[in-house]
Amino acid sequence: MISIVMATWNRKEFLPATIESVLCQTYKDFEFIIVDDGSTDGATDIIQKYADKDVRIRFIKKIHTGCTDTFNKGLQEVKGDYVCIIGSDDTWLPVKLEKQLKYAKQYPNHILHNYSISINEKNEILNFSVFPENDRNVALNGPTHSWFVTSSWFIPKDIQDKVGYWEGIYNDYHWFMKAVLVWNIKIKCIPEFLTCHRSNPKSNTFKDIGQNKFIELGKDIREEMVIILKQRGESV
Repeated sequence: MISIVMATWNRKEFLPATIESVLCQTYKDFEFIIVDDGSTDGATDIIQKYADKDVRIRFIKKIHTGCTDTFNKGLQEVKGDYVCIIGSDDTWLPVKLEKQLKYAKQYPNHILHNYSISINEKNEILNFSVFPENDRNVALNGPTHSWFVTSSWFIPKDIQDKVGYWEGIYNDYHWFMKAVLVWNIKIKCIPEFLTCHRSNPKSNTFKDIGQNKFIELGKDIREEMVIILKQRGESV
């Protein structure tokens, strides 16, 4: 079984498309853990309606404590052999899980991701993002270059357990850096467009700290990991 984790906060306008893109997957054996971080815009009513209709949805409500804590709550609940993350304004193509599971059998003990389509709030295509099929430098090039989106991740549960839960504001990048650079987990890119990532100027993180600060935090994490690599005698 595959466990899908979504954290959300005040994403009412995008939730139906995101949830439906999961429920319409051609691969059906999954649990969908949705954790709401104290939404006040009516989002919980939308989620509850879907949860009432599909037993694969596990809906968890909590007080507002932020994105990292909310994702970690979902990650603590997973029961599957693999873990996927989806942003609450992103969407998946219907064959996303089916394709990734096929690759997971060919590349065990890898973190998988895939090519992604960038869309705006109106669902208009902005660009197509293509990544190296197998390159740890994706991690080091992270926030200052084109970096694959978290909604494309496909993670064996034992790797999730080994690397641990999310930390800090730039939580997904920090987790990935630890996995690839500290734990030496291999990555593999599926050369197909399987996810749509929404470039959203209303991002909660950007609103909270600003986009420039967000980018600076990413650079700080990169420097932290570079220090670790140098201490181990590895070249960067």
